[in-house]
Amino acid sequence: MRTKDDETLIREVRAKSRILVALGICATHGGITSLGNIGSAKQLLEKEHSMLESTRLPELEDLMYPICNFVDVDYYIPGCPPMPFLIVHSLKSIVSGKTPIRHQSVVCTECHRKIVPAKLERLYGIYEKESDPVLCLVSQGFVCLGSLTREGCGAPCPRAGFTCFGCRGPADSLLYRSRDMYAFLVKVISARTSIPEEELKKELYRNPFIFHTFIFSRFERFKARERII
Repeated sequence: MRTKDDETLIREVRAKSRILVALGICATHGGITSLGNIGSAKQLLEKEHSMLESTRLPELEDLMYPICNFVDVDYYIPGCPPMPFLIVHSLKSIVSGKTPIRHQSVVCTECHRKIVPAKLERLYGIYEKESDPVLCLVSQGFVCLGSLTREGCGAPCPRAGFTCFGCRGPADSLLYRSRDMYAFLVKVISARTSIPEEELKKELYRNPFIFHTFIFSRFERFKARERII
């Protein structure tokens, strides 16, 4: 939520709805849109909209805020985009009065690639070399976020040879323990590639691919955590 109009709209939606479902990673965790919180509204407008008249744009709040700051959200279905089968199963459960299945583990449990220790000198972009279809992508030196990300999608990206980019948000193992996701990712990659953690931190810091993963909007209410599907 970035503008007063956003707030007005979501309050109206809540007032007219018996059940409110946040759909997609931007609505559930902030996603890539929450990168707007890196700078102030003034900086954003000066950089991105310097050629536009300010009167043509909605008035922006200085930060983006999660929906649950303004209204109660009954369920959260993350993903970018959420998988169709997950949407269908969740909505069928909701309309029939049942609690949807809550996915709590990580994408690695659905990937089925073989995790093996390796000795690598550096990380690789997914287009720098051909990946082995059997081995874990992290073991091959690719930055895959499956070890942090909530399962439930069926791991279509790593199964197809593309790295997981965290679109389902953090798994319960990180969400409930308030663990440092960045530090955890560094430890996972270091253990599987033998690259020293300090070297990994430098490489990951320069990698824009993972930035949005560590800017999830904070859930202000414990109830919100319990209703992520």
